[in-house]
Amino acid sequence: KIDSIILFGSVARGEAMEDSDIDILVIWKGDEAEGWRTMTELAFDVLLDTEEYISVKVLGLDDLKAENPFIKSVMEDGVKIA
Repeated sequence: KIDSIILFGSVARGEAMEDSDIDILVIWKGDEAEGWRTMTELAFDVLLDTEEYISVKVLGLDDLKAENPFIKSVMEDGVKIA
């Protein structure tokens, strides 16, 4: 159900500090609520295992077509990791 994962924010820009979170945008095929639950559970597991905080945003494929400054910024500056 994952279409793609994009790393964005300070980690993607190479400006992360020791206490920076890891920002990811997940493009989800299907029910976005299910995607959000799935991805936040995974992020919580990562936090428990590694003490790294992952901030997850989940959007559907249709959301990418919207004129949204956040989406535009992530698509321009983010790094596709999956």
